[in-house]
Amino acid sequence: MYDNPGSVALINGTAPPADPYGADPTDGLYRVNNWVSNHDAVWGWPVHLAMNQAASEVSSSGADGLLIELGINDLIWGINSPQGAINDLGTLIANARAANPNLKIVVANLLHTVPNPQFSYINPDITQFNQLLQKI
Repeated sequence: MYDNPGSVALINGTAPPADPYGADPTDGLYRVNNWVSNHDAVWGWPVHLAMNQAASEVSSSGADGLLIELGINDLIWGINSPQGAINDLGTLIANARAANPNLKIVVANLLHTVPNPQFSYINPDITQFNQLLQKI
């Protein structure tokens, strides 16, 4: 059984419990003050926007590795279809490699969500995205 109190409250349509880390648990603040923050993680970032910044971010940071876990925002907010998000992901990878041809890249599968009638399409879209991802 999924038992995260905040998520359970959202599913049940009730107010979430008070968050000891602040009023808004989705504000992107890290839970531990000494978290390594030399990364380019951006809450809510769709691959459709990230792809255009990949080369400059890799170049300016001197990164030798890139972990990508993008695509869920493209799918859930209707920015892209699974195939469109995969196409944009391919562009992001090509742009990042243009800045550093030796860049080590790891791409994560998207995680399925708790069923939500408002977004009934999302888990089938995630499955399709992950299947297409295997072909990149």
